Amino acid sequence: MGLVGSNPTLSAKYFFTTYNMKKLVLIIIIILLLIVVGIAYLLTKQEETIKLTQPIEKTVTWEEAVNILNTGQVAYVMQAHNLDVILYLKNNTTLKTKEPHIDDIIFAVEKCGEPCKDLPIATE
Repeated sequence: MGLVGSNPTLSAKYFFTTYNMKKLVLIIIIILLLIVVGIAYLLTKQEETIKLTQPIEKTVTWEEAVNILNTGQVAYVMQAHNLDVILYLKNNTTLKTKEPHIDDIIFAVEKCGEPCKDLPIATE
């Protein structure tokens, strides 16, 4: 057995050298940063969940919904199996419509082009 392993005092001295202390401090800082980022992420997700449960303010026709979509006012869209589509507008208004066929909202977003670029679509 080596000198360091046989003498607990030397092992402790070795561990607490400046080099090892710097590594330990760096690891602690990284862990704290990960915790902060994780908390920020969870708070963001909680905010999105709250937005998805906002009450529907108005029901519009499919044509009106597509027109609003094409103006770039929509922040994100939710599509349900029963053909209900909810538009969450950037001004925090929520609109409900019924798409004629399943996935019509997806095709409308694709056809929309630049105003709908990277528009999130949630499906049920």
